[in-house]
Formats: sequence, C-alpha cells, structure tokens
Amino acid sequence: MALWFNDTYFTVWDKRKNDSGTVSLLISNSSKNKAGEWNQDFRGWATLAGAAKPFANVQLPDSSENNARPVRIKANGYMRNHYDKEYKKTMWYLTLTRIEALDAPNNSQSEDDDDWC
Repeated sequence: MALWFNDTYFTVWDKRKNDSGTVSLLISNSSKNKAGEWNQDFRGWATLAGAAKPFANVQLPDSSENNARPVRIKANGYMRNHYDKEYKKTMWYLTLTRIEALDAPNNSQSEDDDDWC
C-alpha cells in the first residue's frame, strides 16, 4: 500500500545515479515547532519517476561554494514501506512523480531565511 502526497515542499541536497539506472535525490522537509524553531520532519533519498524524470538533468549547486543554497521544490509522489523479517527493520521507499522547482539552482542567500526550510 502506498501513501500518496500532493504539492509537498522539499529541499534538494544532492543527486545520485543508482545501479539500476534511475536517479535519486536526497531531500528533506521541515516545520516550525511552537517555539518557532525549525525541526526536520524527513530526510532521505527519493527516486524520480514519470514526469519528475527530467529533473535528473538539473545541475545542483556545489555545496562548497560560498552562498550556495540547495534547490527547493514542490512535488507529488508516494511513499511505501517494506518490513524486512531477517533484519527486523522497516524500509521506506519514496518516489517523486512530478516536480516543480521553486527557485533556480545557484541562487544566492536571501535576506529572509525565516521562510526557508
């Protein structure tokens, strides 16, 4: 069974090509707690599928550059899980099916980081 999500905001930190030929993105999302501090809700690798596949060609900023920021996206996709009886561990698999880039790669630091997650 899959859990579908629509118009969810993520931050893209890295990209890799898998042995199977698919491309995965290291993504995260965060929310503010009652004290006004940011808490990371999720961080993990997501596979690109369907209309999200062209995002594999986007050049991400080099994290070693000064003022380099990761790319923010709005995405649709689904999450599924699998329990491995041998290791007694639940594995989560995230697939992105549509991506809209919210800012261009290599944008410089903005003045208002409160809205940045």
